[in-house]
Amino acid sequence: MEVLRNPNNALTLGPNSANFASQHVALHPINAAQNKQQNAAPNDFSSFDHVRRTYGSGLAMTLATEVALAKECGGRLPGFDANPDSNIILDTLSGSNTMIGFGDILNLKENRVEAPKVTLHKAMEVKLGLM
Repeated sequence: MEVLRNPNNALTLGPNSANFASQHVALHPINAAQNKQQNAAPNDFSSFDHVRRTYGSGLAMTLATEVALAKECGGRLPGFDANPDSNIILDTLSGSNTMIGFGDILNLKENRVEAPKVTLHKAMEVKLGLM
């Protein structure tokens, strides 16, 4: 049996939040779908089932079409070729453009340590003493 360790915050959690039975009631299906969607990885377009169940099949089909078109054009608008690795359309569709994650700061290509690229010609020039 649980023991009340802190005072009940009725304004934040509701007047019946200290009740053991109310804490362990099954979640509403829409609440469970929203929690599942929030815990899903960004850019996860593998299933639009939660969108179909919550908002209807019309929105799910529209989003599937937009994602397919965004992947077809490379994930960016046709005039913005300065950064071809940018997937700004897919990020906007998934909502991950509003979140800052590991890949935004620590996983940039210019910060990666790479081994020096040695070609066969350069290795032979070093071996023959030409360089």
